Amino acid sequence: MFSFGYDFFDKDRGGIYEPNGIIGCENANGNVFKSFLPPWWGDYFEKYDIDFMCCGVNDILGYDWIQDRWLYPLELTDEPLRWFGKLQSKNYIESLFSGISDITLNEIKSDNAIIFLYQANEGFPFIWQVDDIKVNIFEEIHKELERLEINPKNLIFIHANFIMKKCYRKWKRDSKYANYENFNLVEFNSHRYLDWDNTGPERGHLNYTFSKFDIKKDRKKYFLSFNREPRNHRVMLLSRLFQDGLLNKGYISCPKLDYPMVKDKWWLGSGNSTSEQKKIYVSPIKNLIPQAPLIIDGADLNINQFNTSPEWPYEESYFSIVTETHFWEETVFMSEKIWKPMANYHPFILVGNCGTLKELRKQGFKTFHPFIDESYDEIENPYMRLEAIVKELNRLCNYKVDEIKSWYADLESILKHNKSVLLNDTTTLMDFVDTMRSIVKK
Repeated sequence: MFSFGYDFFDKDRGGIYEPNGIIGCENANGNVFKSFLPPWWGDYFEKYDIDFMCCGVNDILGYDWIQDRWLYPLELTDEPLRWFGKLQSKNYIESLFSGISDITLNEIKSDNAIIFLYQANEGFPFIWQVDDIKVNIFEEIHKELERLEINPKNLIFIHANFIMKKCYRKWKRDSKYANYENFNLVEFNSHRYLDWDNTGPERGHLNYTFSKFDIKKDRKKYFLSFNREPRNHRVMLLSRLFQDGLLNKGYISCPKLDYPMVKDKWWLGSGNSTSEQKKIYVSPIKNLIPQAPLIIDGADLNINQFNTSPEWPYEESYFSIVTETHFWEETVFMSEKIWKPMANYHPFILVGNCGTLKELRKQGFKTFHPFIDESYDEIENPYMRLEAIVKELNRLCNYKVDEIKSWYADLESILKHNKSVLLNDTTTLMDFVDTMRSIVKK
């Protein structure tokens, strides 16, 4: 059994009532740490019968029957600059571990407890920069461990960037911490284990039913593309679709855009490209702005829609353009944006990081070659990758109606395989659990 200790725990108040990591940090709740961050790990532990208990830190110290080391969860929200106290005007912690009690720190130093640093719903790269402020996640964690004289083996960092281990090995080899022990790093994606086959309004569940597989249906549009937040790669993609006359071929969501996006050219700073490549986006984006906002299902674009999935847009289109959270950065991250098409029998083209399709195949899913030219997944240069994606979108959108319908029908076995794996395969979850068991064992 896994034992999780919380500073703010009271059975009469429903158990956990504040997140860990905020002792002595006024107004810190919700800014860096958050309990029950959806999808909460406790929900899928319960679903898959993984034994665990949550209790107060003071209580757990009195349980002499606990044989393994107990876990102190720090469930991270927001972005890395805030985790390490780099945005003091908006942040209420001095550093990552500044809000851990002395009692807990003593337990960690005595090898009785482990810091459970949990960020499995995001895939930040290990170097994160906003404006002129940059942070190296690995270095900052090691600084904190060194400052508090904590053995790195007593920290487990769960993260949804699937090249994090590779990046850690490469960074540490040439860092001042090369001869220090490694902290435990586990790559795991929590959105993969949303309760896809049990929809409802409960915590972490999707709120709508999913589409049925139907190869005979005549669909109104070629593609579907949700774009709630105007990240630079999404705006650039939509500008190219507009330029190529493809907007009317799909169901597209996009919030209101403004001219400072063109004037300030904030989106041109990302990726490696020539100035000529960047310039080709200026005019199309300027022309795209009057077209927005674009609405599909009436959902509030100011609210994260990770736990909603209306079925009709999937039933009325042949494939999805999945615009992931990250595109330029050194990460491989798969959010709910990928799993939703799988749950709805939808093939997809992925506007994401280099190597993401390769990781999906590694995890037992099938992608869509040769029906889709997926060579874009191997292109490291983000501008060239985006151009390859646009080229393939033009090819598919130039199919005649009977051709795209036949194309979709040919994908039946892949689509059914992916949904089956999504609903039934727990390999990555059990690998995660087994790794944790090996770490907590005394």
